[in-house]
Amino acid sequence: MSQEFIRARSDEQKCIRMSCIKKAADELFSEMPYHRITLTTIAERLGASRAQIYRYASTKEEIYLSIAEDSRRECLGALLASFPEGAAYCDETIAEIWTELLNRNRRFLLYSELLPSIIEANVSVERLAAFKEKYYEDADAVAMRLSSNLGISIESAADLYEEVFFYAMGLVSLCEVSPLMQQALERIGRKRETDTMRRKLKPFILMCLERARSI
Repeated sequence: MSQEFIRARSDEQKCIRMSCIKKAADELFSEMPYHRITLTTIAERLGASRAQIYRYASTKEEIYLSIAEDSRRECLGALLASFPEGAAYCDETIAEIWTELLNRNRRFLLYSELLPSIIEANVSVERLAAFKEKYYEDADAVAMRLSSNLGISIESAADLYEEVFFYAMGLVSLCEVSPLMQQALERIGRKRETDTMRRKLKPFILMCLERARSI
């Protein structure tokens, strides 16, 4: 792996190397707290050196910002595909589909939770501006689709999306716990509820849909 990183010459090869780096970083995020992950630990996972990783990303925040971007694109792309233009689903169906989609994309929510206070605070303004521009493009596309399908204003649709997104982001911390957290819960005799996301998110989405339609 180390030699492969040295030999990268073309843009295609560089993209492949960056994909390997992001995959390693994402794996580490599942295994340890974010603050313990460094370029060195990412490099060690790949069998490379920190200097070799530095050729593709100067900070771990750059790596995780790119991972967050990928997960957002995947999740919101799936959301648009699940609610095609003109689909006249009832609120129960919308809530069911939306709940399952967010439940399957918990990584998107976990990375989103880190963005404002950690990741976005440690990248260049140029990189952050590019990230934000794409974020608003994606969010606007979702708002327009919801507005069209639900027959509500763009403003109400944008509020609906943000309400569901931020509520789900709060719920995911109850659903995804670290190995250390799991050990602590076991020590005090508390069981982690495994279906919190589905149980709490769907009723919330139904409530938001009802409010959005009534405005």
